[in-house]
Amino acid sequence: MSKALTFTRLDLLTVKPYLTVKTMSITVIMCALMAFNPNSSMFLGMSLIFMSVYYSYPFAIAEKNSMDLMYCSLPITRKDVVKGRFIFLALANLLAGSVIAVISVFLTILRGSVSAQELFVVFVSFFTMINIMSCIQFCIYFRFPFSKSRLLAYLPMVIISSVGLAFAQLSTGQNRYFETGNSFETAAALWPAISAVCLALLAACYLVTFSISVKLYEKKEF
Repeated sequence: MSKALTFTRLDLLTVKPYLTVKTMSITVIMCALMAFNPNSSMFLGMSLIFMSVYYSYPFAIAEKNSMDLMYCSLPITRKDVVKGRFIFLALANLLAGSVIAVISVFLTILRGSVSAQELFVVFVSFFTMINIMSCIQFCIYFRFPFSKSRLLAYLPMVIISSVGLAFAQLSTGQNRYFETGNSFETAAALWPAISAVCLALLAACYLVTFSISVKLYEKKEF
């Protein structure tokens, strides 16, 4: 595990120079524009989708600078590389999710546009879908060159994002299910169930895609 964490740190150091003021400014502007959407849950979902673009940076940078050959010369196995990069993905998702969730709660309090129950369900659903999408993309990137597989890798994003956006539209204030779920009893029964299902999906997704990625990366030629 220590070697995997060391590789995660290497990924962070590799990506850091590319997170310039210009890049971060574009991110802030895009999120600010999405914040004007009266539906806070829509801002939450779209921001999570937009932030997920950054998760592929390590693959793009590694290919551009032929760093995979360097990884082979280090005292680490290919499994350590995969494990370290999945740790990077988990940390990036947690950081982005936490920041966007806080902003969404603030916007919800300010506008009162959606209920707490709705916001929670939308956040957990989008967060789970983004993680699943990113894990599938990682499998593709570990098998094929980044430059040749970007279109294929973003196909899951298109599909999952479409499902997520449709769900967000259905879970607006017009949805009677959420309107009748404002009571403490309903919320208490709903939130743990959704959390448990999403947590199980996330755990299964990370374990399965990690195992697949290890096998695919072992076969990859540089």
